[in-house]
Amino acid sequence: MRTYRPLPRFEPLGWFVAVLEAGRELVVHEPERKGVVNSSWTLVLEPLGERGTRLLSRWRFRRRGAADALFRCLVFDPVHFIMETGVLRGVKARAERPAIAVRSNQ
Repeated sequence: MRTYRPLPRFEPLGWFVAVLEAGRELVVHEPERKGVVNSSWTLVLEPLGERGTRLLSRWRFRRRGAADALFRCLVFDPVHFIMETGVLRGVKARAERPAIAVRSNQ
C-alpha cells in the first residue's frame, strides 16, 4: 500500500500486508531495512454482540536507544498521533454512513 509519493532515495515506501483476515483483521508493516521490520500497524474488528463492533488499533515501533527514543517522543509520536486519529475518524465516518442501495445493471 503506497502511502507516500515516490522518493527514490527512500524506496520502498508504504506498507506491506502481513495478515489479512476479511472482516476481522489487517496487519501491515513497513518495508524491511537491513533485514529488520521497524514498525507495524494492526487494525482488528471486535464484535460486541448487539452493541455493534469495536475497532482496535495497535501500532508497534522498534526502539533503538536514547536518541531514537527522544526523536520518537518529540517528533514521530505527535505526527503519528495526528495521522492515526485522522485515519480512524475517516473509518468511523464511513462506518456510520447509511448503507447505499446496490443498483442492478438492468
